[in-house]
Amino acid sequence: MNRKTDLVNFKKEFIMNYDTDVLVVGCGPVGILCALALAQENLKVTIIEMSPEIIPAPRAPVYFPSTIYALDKLGLLTDLENIASVGKQISQHFPILNKKVTINLNILEGLSYPYTLHIGQDKLAELGIKHAKKLGVEIQFGQKFINFEDVEDGVISTVENAEGRFDIRSKWLIGTDGASSSVREKMNIHFDGMTWPIRFVAANIHAKLYDHGYSATNFIARPEHNGVVVIIDEKTDLWRIAYSENADLDPEKVAERFEENCARPFIPEGAQYKISTLRQYRLHQRAASTFRQGHVLLAGDAAHITSPIGGLGLSGGIWDAMILADLLGAISRNEESIDILDKYSEERQRVFWEVVTPGAKENLRVIGEKNIDQHQLDCEAAQVAGNNPEIGVRVLLFSHKLIGDTLRKNSRWKDASKIKGVDMNKIDAQMGDIKNRFEEATSQIKLKETTS
Repeated sequence: MNRKTDLVNFKKEFIMNYDTDVLVVGCGPVGILCALALAQENLKVTIIEMSPEIIPAPRAPVYFPSTIYALDKLGLLTDLENIASVGKQISQHFPILNKKVTINLNILEGLSYPYTLHIGQDKLAELGIKHAKKLGVEIQFGQKFINFEDVEDGVISTVENAEGRFDIRSKWLIGTDGASSSVREKMNIHFDGMTWPIRFVAANIHAKLYDHGYSATNFIARPEHNGVVVIIDEKTDLWRIAYSENADLDPEKVAERFEENCARPFIPEGAQYKISTLRQYRLHQRAASTFRQGHVLLAGDAAHITSPIGGLGLSGGIWDAMILADLLGAISRNEESIDILDKYSEERQRVFWEVVTPGAKENLRVIGEKNIDQHQLDCEAAQVAGNNPEIGVRVLLFSHKLIGDTLRKNSRWKDASKIKGVDMNKIDAQMGDIKNRFEEATSQIKLKETTS
């Protein structure tokens, strides 16, 4: 028997002495919430993170009703409501047309959570860590994932820190390590999709924007200087402005262009502001060719990346984590075969390509529409949703479609996407010139005119 065969047999035997049930790579919100959900399934979990601490970089800070449902069931909502800002309105602004259309989330009363939560991802991560540690989750910062070997009964992951390299033996390995995922890279799979010809800049600024006509969440639609403006923290007047730039512009001079491209188009003349953080990134619409390879799985941005307009990436990523944790818990209790993880990969890919991608593309089109006639139609469609509560409810509940099929009859999340009295098949998008929504509303208006 040669040395290579000896090593393989040794590892197969040694893998039975697991260091942890699940090794999660990446300590962002998706990774932490996945770990918390796994721990609630009585699994032993270890998280490793390359950075020395949670990084407060500008990232999606808005949590929609479907995500709030998950946060509530995880036991985080009471603590979150004490530190997060609460949004009661979502507005679409059409400056060229001098129009602003607002939907009040109170129309969701009795159906879902009638508000959005606004908090930096770093703050959510810190809270998630606090809860996860209470359940025994081990969190190690400054640990770089190097590679893995998928063996018969689990995974051997090679990790590196300041003291050198070592192995962690686990039953499962989950990559939640972001768009540049090292786990996905070592799986040697494709990351299919496309890159948009624009760059987005995310700026966290301190300003009193409520005083200038902004709601908690705002989509600014116009051919140039379009983007999103959202509150992060009302106590400190911290806001996020995410705006688009031509990808050909010098990325090194983004700060020099801030006054022209962000401050003046989005912050009224004379309003004081102070930049807290500034970050730029390219926009991609991509997904891994599989979210499962043996005992290795992907969730969140490691599995798929999308335009940030509408918060579909973070919401979809959190639901990846919730569904996956439920399945691994069921497998550990011998309630399900590991083959159900292939269904996880297939269903989460379906959600990305059939729900997230069309929604993200339409959202991005609407805010940057250059054709004035179509721009007018987009505004009229927004007004339909703003004036018709039934259609407005569908728009606000769009994020519930990101839950998808929970895959198990006894899933912890089996009721998550069921909204009493609402046909989820009629929920088509968050905004835009949506044919079914617009035509139905028009027919309702005509019917009322005929019968009055």
